[in-house]
Amino acid sequence: MAINNQYAYVIGLQLRESDPSGIKPVMKLHAVKVKQRNYRNYVTANLQNNQPVIMHGLKIKSYVTKAGSSKKLLTTTKENMSMAPNSNFDFAVGDGTQQLKAGKYTLHLTATADKGKWQFTKNFTITDKEAQTLNDTAVTEKQSSYFWWFVALGALIVVLLGAIIWLLLKNRRRQD
Repeated sequence: MAINNQYAYVIGLQLRESDPSGIKPVMKLHAVKVKQRNYRNYVTANLQNNQPVIMHGLKIKSYVTKAGSSKKLLTTTKENMSMAPNSNFDFAVGDGTQQLKAGKYTLHLTATADKGKWQFTKNFTITDKEAQTLNDTAVTEKQSSYFWWFVALGALIVVLLGAIIWLLLKNRRRQD
């Protein structure tokens, strides 16, 4: 029995017909939506590089706030990325551990690359139906309140202590 290993390599190649310094990348922000990846909820921003040039050293800082507020609800920073020419992708904001809540929100996104800087601000809405559907299928922990469990446990302890005291007093009366 012999083992025959085969290897394959992919080598990236960029062919230019003109001086590449004349072409500057252009990034556009298209839609902002809520999506689920691997059963985790994220806010996604569709970013597009519509020029025939690779974006090197791409760094994206983003955060989501309630509309009209400055408190950051979700934040994400990614560095050392590259973006292919004439392409787009959904950039995920957040860590996927939080439940989504319906309402109006604002995405703030800053992207910098070797040859440019872009800032985007876009409002979006999460509907009750979207939030409910995604939260029901997500693997994140459901937020539950343990308040009533503590109340029931406290009431049970009070009843047991009362029964013990009553039995002790009853036995003492019999002995007297």
